[in-house]
Parts: sequence; structure tokens; C-alpha cells
Amino acid sequence: MLAYLAIVIAGPVLHQRRRRNHARRLAELRSGAAERFLEERRALEAYAPRSKRAEWAVFGLMLALWLVLVAIKLSNAAV
Repeated sequence: MLAYLAIVIAGPVLHQRRRRNHARRLAELRSGAAERFLEERRALEAYAPRSKRAEWAVFGLMLALWLVLVAIKLSNAAV
């Protein structure tokens, strides 16, 4: 449950940081900075950071898993 709460709280912060770092690095490369690995610029242009929608999907999956575990625990306690 604590891990679940940590993801809910930290999710938006990590999402903003990831997008900010992506945009900053792409701007650096466009202004002439050296690439850290082969085709870094192409990779940054082609693959944007995960969207907020993907993070909500993970959130929903974790919530569903937690609900299943609670239901199993309650059914075992009733027996």
C-alpha cells in the first residue's frame, strides 16, 4: 500500500521532470551540442517521453491488482 501511495504522489513530479529533461536535451542537440551516443538526436526526436496516459494506465493496473489482493484476503478471512 505504501508503494502504491508513493507512485501516486511521485508520478506527476517524475513525469514533469522527464519531459523537461527531454526538451532541454533536444534543444541542446539542435544548438550544436555533441551527442552522448550514436543517433541520440534522432532517438529524442522520434521517441517522446511516455505520456500521462501511460502513467494512468500503470496506476489503474496497480489499483486493480490491489483490489484483487484485498478481495482474496477478505474471501480467505470469511472462510
